[in-house]
Amino acid sequence: MEIKNNQNSPLEMPLSCKSALERIEREIREEDERQKASEKGSKNSHK
Repeated sequence: MEIKNNQNSPLEMPLSCKSALERIEREIREEDERQKASEKGSKNSHK
């Protein structure tokens, strides 16, 4: 049986999809850090 590296295989993710996922993860991380920073600011202003 010959195994071909086909695009439909779930293990073979297209590069465009991979880079898109990485960009989304980075945006989520940045948004998370922004929220933490704003929470710190709001806590200080409530005192």
